[in-house]
Amino acid sequence: MGLYDKYARLAGERLQFSDNGLTPFGTCIDEVYSATEGRIGNKKVILAGTNNYLGLTFNH
Repeated sequence: MGLYDKYARLAGERLQFSDNGLTPFGTCIDEVYSATEGRIGNKKVILAGTNNYLGLTFNH
């Protein structure tokens, strides 16, 4: 088994999403309310995966 063989299935699944215009890695945050809250589309969301868990990059 080659180094990348175990990831071939995962890469194929990712291509299915990107072929349809969907990408979980390029989600646009439309508005940031605070260091932990924002809006994506019409939905208010918790910003837990933005590497801003300490709130150091938010200046309002």
